[in-house]
Amino acid sequence: MQLHSIDTGVVDADDAARPLVVLHGLFGSADNWRSHIKQWQQARRVVALDLRNHGRSPHASGMRYAQMAADVAESLDALEIEQFDLLGHSMGGKVAITLARQQPRAVASLIVADIAPVPYEHGHDEIFAAMRRVVEGQPESRREADALS
Repeated sequence: MQLHSIDTGVVDADDAARPLVVLHGLFGSADNWRSHIKQWQQARRVVALDLRNHGRSPHASGMRYAQMAADVAESLDALEIEQFDLLGHSMGGKVAITLARQQPRAVASLIVADIAPVPYEHGHDEIFAAMRRVVEGQPESRREADALS
């Protein structure tokens, strides 16, 4: 699956720096990184991706880390990025770890923030249930949506 991206492009023709690929956390998007990207793009190409079911990327069933890592790999392939530095935050960190394990030659360096490579209890069941009630209830206003959640 091709993911939506914010891509700053190559800094200049002589730029030898590897691109920095950035992955957001659960309920986030590439837009979360815009202020950081403004700084980082001064020295290198930066590509921030919306993971599946987030931001402006396609929605699909399944949220397994292997699926999301494959989405990232496919998207970077389409952008003709063969080797890169990878930064993942929270859930994006789990995706980054998975991608680094799947494609160790492509991931030159790995930065994982706010997550560890261990199983977590997510604790978001109430949020997911409220979101399902809103979808099923098809509210016509924010007030109606608030009442459903």
